[in-house]
Parts: sequence; C-alpha cells; structure tokens
Amino acid sequence: MSLDYSPASIVVVEGIVDGFRTDGATGVEMAESLVAFGCYVGEILTRYAGGAWQHTPGAARGVPLTVRLPGARECDPIEWVFRRLEAGAAVSIRQLYTEALPSGPSGGEAPPEKLCQNRQSVTLWSRGSRIA
Repeated sequence: MSLDYSPASIVVVEGIVDGFRTDGATGVEMAESLVAFGCYVGEILTRYAGGAWQHTPGAARGVPLTVRLPGARECDPIEWVFRRLEAGAAVSIRQLYTEALPSGPSGGEAPPEKLCQNRQSVTLWSRGSRIA
C-alpha cells in the first residue's frame, strides 16, 4: 500500500510511526516527520470527512493547525500521530479517523468529546480555495 491520501493508507502512517517507536525515537526527535504525517491524516479528513484546515492558536504541540469538521467539530490529527508514537497501538489513528466521520463508527453521531472539540475558529482554506 502507498501513501495515496485514501483512508486505507492510514495503516501505512501507523506502521511508519510504530517503526519510529520501535527504534526508540522520541516526539522531539521526530517532530518534523510526525507533523508531516499528522498533516497527511488531516488532508484525508478534508477529502473524505468534509473537513477544512483552520488556524487554531494554542493547539497541541505548538502547531496551530487543526481540521474543522461539519457540526463545528475540530480534530487535531497532528496530536493523534504524536499520541501514536507515545502510546503505540493503544492509540489507533484509523479508529480516531473512523469516529471522526459524520456517521461515526456505528452509523451514529461521533462523540465530539472523545476526539474532537466543538469550537468556533477561522477557516483558512478548504480544498484549494483560499478564504481571506
């Protein structure tokens, strides 16, 4: 499988991050790569879950980007990737992604408290069209 921006490719991201963990890498050492993989997962959210990137001052890890989903839910896929490195398979990025979908994992509304927050923020861009 390749990194093709499909939801199925999240398993590749998890495998790469798990490799960092196995090698004993820390979040500080791998910060640039983890942010890049978090952005990759966030882009999947924008393409398949109707999300849009937004500037979020005070976001975790000092990276002021999150993904706003329908219903004013805000998810932090960059944080998901850092948490995967820290906790291993106990943090499933695939499961977090599935729960973030509008239908949730079981066809119902995804519980925003578990992985997303309800917030009002400024959307920077959505699918290539910049909003001033």
